[in-house]
Amino acid sequence: MQLNWLFLIVIIFMVAGLNYLLFKYMLKQKMASYAKQVMLSDLRAIRAQMNPHFIFNSLNSINRYILTNKPFIASDYLGRFAKLMRLVLDNSNHERISLNQELESMQLYIELEQLRFEHSFDYRTELDPDIDLEKTLVQPLIFQPFIENAIWHGLMHTERKDKILQLNILEKNGRLICEILDNGAGRKPLKNETKPRKKSYGINLGRDRLKFLDPLATVEIVDLKDDQEKSIGTKAILNFKKVEEYTL
Repeated sequence: MQLNWLFLIVIIFMVAGLNYLLFKYMLKQKMASYAKQVMLSDLRAIRAQMNPHFIFNSLNSINRYILTNKPFIASDYLGRFAKLMRLVLDNSNHERISLNQELESMQLYIELEQLRFEHSFDYRTELDPDIDLEKTLVQPLIFQPFIENAIWHGLMHTERKDKILQLNILEKNGRLICEILDNGAGRKPLKNETKPRKKSYGINLGRDRLKFLDPLATVEIVDLKDDQEKSIGTKAILNFKKVEEYTL
């Protein structure tokens, strides 16, 4: 009789323990799902943030080419613009996309900015040949705020003629090291500014998005200087875990 009671108590504790573990697992899954939705919402916030001023400026540029009787340039501009908007809309519904897709989007984005600023800057890329661009996965629009910052706050505020935007991507110890460099004005306040510029919301959000999927991810902004400590540009360094297809 005593053994029966002992057996019943053990069964009760086992059932209670299993229920606790099941509850804990379900709660963890629910929180993970909620966190993922928050991240996707943040991504859509980036998309919404980029679209208003970028769309307005792009359409203004297209209209300018039409008014100055340059229909072929206007048509080319419009075609690239439409393709970019389609890619942004499609990619923003995914947690990760191929590195090749992200680079295609950034190429279009930069080409449109080059057209708008009348090719006042050049764009270069250096990619590690060992990286499989189709198999390697990254978060969509992860480079966009850093590239935008380099163009708007770096290259467009310098008087130098050889303006260069460069994207380097290499792999080291299972991690991707992505550098966005510009030889622009740097982060020092400009002559007509009384205080340093505020940190970009897009850059802060990009840092948070990287850390959501990789707690060890880092974003470093480096001021580039010459031998006389004169500013010669800025470098943003993104360091995050390399993820390949089918290994999520």
